Amino acid sequence: KKKDFIRLIAVMFDNFIYYIVVLLIYSTFQPSEETNFAPMDTVVLFLGLAGVFAWVTWMQFRRIERRIPQNDFSLLDHKFSTAMTRQSVMAIGVFAVNIYGLKLTSFFGNIAIFSWIPTLQALVFLGLFVAYLSVVWACSYPAYRKLYPTDLSKGSYIASKISISVPVLLPWLLLSITVDIIHILPFDLPRRYLATTEGQVIYFLVFLVGVAIFGPAMIQKFWRCRPLEPGSARERIEGLCRRAGVKYANILYWPIFGGRMLTAGVMGLIRRFRYILVTGGLFRKDLGQGIECDRFLVY
Repeated sequence: KKKDFIRLIAVMFDNFIYYIVVLLIYSTFQPSEETNFAPMDTVVLFLGLAGVFAWVTWMQFRRIERRIPQNDFSLLDHKFSTAMTRQSVMAIGVFAVNIYGLKLTSFFGNIAIFSWIPTLQALVFLGLFVAYLSVVWACSYPAYRKLYPTDLSKGSYIASKISISVPVLLPWLLLSITVDIIHILPFDLPRRYLATTEGQVIYFLVFLVGVAIFGPAMIQKFWRCRPLEPGSARERIEGLCRRAGVKYANILYWPIFGGRMLTAGVMGLIRRFRYILVTGGLFRKDLGQGIECDRFLVY
């Protein structure tokens, strides 16, 4: 259970770093009317680069999969984690080539809706990066299934990975969409205020506080959490929270990785938007009715 929790935190932290780097790559590139290659040449190079990336990624995890019957778990676990990190970094490199080498954003400059709402174009390219990560997750699935025995399907595995990583973008997305809306509206004062340093700082701080308070309510919907049904498990958690003086809005079932991961957590700064998250794996019958409440909440 400790290893599951550590792996989850590592995945979320790594994804945060990956998306920050990708957003920096995207935002620092200044599109121009001139491109390095003709449109058809760009398409061929783009598809060829994606194909090479997919082949290299598949070979990396295929090599680990073949070694599973021969090597000990700790060594393979390290190799698997290293391969995941290496291929994710490679995905960032491929994305950077798409932006700076192929200048893909330059081909979107004449599309009106992207000029009105620049965040939409950013979402398209972030979706491209998520697609590269999905290739990594799809190629890693056969080795993952043999290394960490599970009946989780490939689709559920990839969907769980996406559901963990995408909420990292929620603050940036809401911030960018709000700025786009302000620039579209026919009011000059908000635009002029946001153009000043003071306006940008105040807007960012207010927005950051708002996301920190209300974000958990949106994230738990995105993760498709649902209230934990009444029963002994819920009563034990409620009893522990009463003894600890912890107030919360609800206790939710957290269906991460199909609910099979052994972990739990608390999300939210204020009581109205604070949620206790528990996975179904904590209450599996083959684990002896789950983990003691005052133990797993500490993890």
